[in-house]
Amino acid sequence: EIYQCDWSSDVCSSDLLAWLPAGSVFLRVAQFPKCDRAELLAMVELSLEKISPLPVAQVVWTVEPVPSRSGLPSEMQTVIVLLALRNEVEKFLGTLEARGFLADRLEVPLLHQVLTTKTDGDGTWVFAGRSADANSCLIAWWYGGELRSLTLAKLTAPENWARELGEVLTKSAWAGELEGWLTGAPRFRLVAAPEDQEVWQRVLREHTGADVDALKPDR
Repeated sequence: EIYQCDWSSDVCSSDLLAWLPAGSVFLRVAQFPKCDRAELLAMVELSLEKISPLPVAQVVWTVEPVPSRSGLPSEMQTVIVLLALRNEVEKFLGTLEARGFLADRLEVPLLHQVLTTKTDGDGTWVFAGRSADANSCLIAWWYGGELRSLTLAKLTAPENWARELGEVLTKSAWAGELEGWLTGAPRFRLVAAPEDQEVWQRVLREHTGADVDALKPDR
C-alpha cells in the first residue's frame, strides 16, 4: 500500500500551522509534464520507488509546485516531493492533539523561504534554521532558472558544522555534475537572521574559502 497524504486535509481545520521537525522529513526535487494536480499526484505515486529514500509503504507524502524562474517556455514543471515516515507523522499529530493543538496543515521549516526568496542567476542558497531547528539548514540549488536540488541538512554540535555542511555540499555538487546541470563552481548565498549570519558565514567560509553574501529572510 502507498499512502499519499494531503497534509492540508488530513487534520482538523483550525487555521493553525504546525512545523514538522527537520529531522523527520525528506525532500526531493523532480520534474513532471505540466498537468492538473490530480494527474500530477498520480505520476508522482508511480515514481515513488525511485524518489523515496524509504520503503514507499512506510511513508506519507505530498508535493509542492515550484514556480519556474526561467524565461524559456517548457512542457515540464518542477515540484518538491515531501516525504516522511508515516508513524512519525501520526505520532507528531497525536502529541499536538494531546496538547489541545489541532493543526490545519503541516509544513516543513524554511520551505516557504526557498519558494519566495528572489534568486538572481545560478547559485546555491543556504537557508539557516532557527529556534528548535537552529542546527539545521535547507540548501537550494538554482540553475537555468529552475530548482535542481534541495537538501535539508541536520547538523550536530556547532564545532562540527563546517565539516558536516561541507560534506553535504560536496555530495550535492557531485550529483549536480553527474546530472549535467552543474557546470561550474557554485556561487553561494546565505539567508539567515542578522544575529545568526556571522556564525553561518564563518562555517560557509571554511568550505568556500571566500566571503558569502548574506540576506535577511522574508517575513
